Parts: sequence; C-alpha cells; structure tokens
Amino acid sequence: MSVGEPGETNQANTNNQEQNGDIPLAFQVFRPNFVTFAPPVHYARDEVVFMVPLEPSFHSVILDPLEQKEEETEARQLMNLAIRETLSIEKRESLINEIKKGRKVVIVNQLGITPEKLALLVENNPNIALEVLIKLVDSPDITEYFAVLVNMEMSVHVLEVVNRLTLTVDLPKEFLHLFISNCISTCEGFQDKYLQSRLVRLSCVFLQSLIRNRSIDIEELYIEIMTFCVEFSRIREAAALYRLMKQLESEDCALQQALTKKLEGCPVAQQQLSEAALARSFGSKI
Repeated sequence: MSVGEPGETNQANTNNQEQNGDIPLAFQVFRPNFVTFAPPVHYARDEVVFMVPLEPSFHSVILDPLEQKEEETEARQLMNLAIRETLSIEKRESLINEIKKGRKVVIVNQLGITPEKLALLVENNPNIALEVLIKLVDSPDITEYFAVLVNMEMSVHVLEVVNRLTLTVDLPKEFLHLFISNCISTCEGFQDKYLQSRLVRLSCVFLQSLIRNRSIDIEELYIEIMTFCVEFSRIREAAALYRLMKQLESEDCALQQALTKKLEGCPVAQQQLSEAALARSFGSKI
C-alpha cells in the first residue's frame, strides 16, 4: 500500500458510512486507516531485498562469510588459486588434505568446482584434479566432468589424471574407449612431427598401463590399437605396445579365436594387420 491522499481517506469513510447506515451501531465495525510506505527499490548482493514470489530465479541464497569455517574459506581460496596457477607443494598438500577429509560431493561444492573449471585445474594441478574427480565419481554430474576430459587437448597431465583415475575407481567402459579413440585421432591429426612423436609415445605408454592393469577390453579395441601401432611403427613405444598386444593374444586362446573372427569380419583391417604388412612395418623391432 502507498500513502493515501486526504480526499481518498474521506471518500473511504463516506463509503463505510453509507454501507453501515442500515446496521445498528452496536454491530458496526470501525477500522482506522493505516498508512504504510512502499519499500524502496534497492538491488544489492549483500543486502536484503524484497522477494517477489513470481520471480524465484532472481533471488539466490547468500551465505554470510563470517559464519563459514576458517578452514573452508582458506580451502576455497586455494582452489581458486589452483585453477589459475600451479600451487607450491605445501599449498597443494594442504588443499588435497581438505578435499580428502571432507564429505564427497559437499566439499567439492563448497570449493566451487564446476566442469568448466576442471580443464584448467587438470593442466595446472593434476593431483588436485584427480582428488576432485575421485570425490565426484558417485555424483550424477560426473558425466559432465568426463565429457570435459574427453574433449580436452591431449597432454601429459590429461593422460596422467585418467591413468591414475583408472587405478583408483571403476571408470565407465564407454568413457575409456572414447578417450582412447580421441587420443589416437589426435595423434593422427598432428602436423608437427616432433609434437606428434611425443604424443604418440605418451599415448603408447598410457595404453600399456591400461592393458597391464586390465582396465580396458582388448578385444573391442584390438583393431584400432593395432592399426595405430602399424601407423607409427617407427616409434619405439609403438613397437613395445604391439609386442604386448601380441603376447596377450598368444597367452589367451579364447582371445585369439575371438580376434581372428573379428578380423575376418573386417577385410581392410585384416589386410593391414597381416603378417607380411606387420613385417614390413616393424621389421626387426618386433
């Protein structure tokens, strides 16, 4: 309500008198006119505003920083710093301890981690990114973080985070296969030969680690990985990856039969991976 004008007040009283004219005095109701002022229009993040129920998206919950624990405030400051730059060993260990001792999703939400910030955190502080992902692995939003990893530009830190993640938690098979396919396609698309060779070596070491730890299904990725080894046969790590694949194949008769059947259904791959083609590609390196 707003401040009423004198004329409006007199008119309201007159209307009341007309309405109550036929009612006995004992049963009539007389109410004073209360004058109220409209709230000031004021928008400020740290101050109370009058809420409009029809516009809930305009309002957000604001926590009083004085009520937060000092450790949480310091941890959030460290996390914001970790996204921008590489932390010192002391600060990194302090933040990792805060993440480990906190509850799973709650501590990560308090630190302000989002999928958009994960890529920067992986490149600047992969150890911290690993702990964050371990905390979020049971979260319904983990697929968004996995999507960030898959779409990131391949680097040592990305491979390190995914490799250590496979040793700690059970990752979805679809994510691992998509990540490996992205590694292979990234290697094939590099124009700079030096950077290409470096990334191929890193990818081969990464794949060897996954294969030895039984983190991936060799049968499903056999053709893709072996073709990758043939394409980069000049690189020593590719030859080592090829030998590991052939060793596992020779030790498992069921796997060997399944791979033979798989190659029969793919004539192009069968030609590329024939004994003569492999001998020409690897020569004495195998």
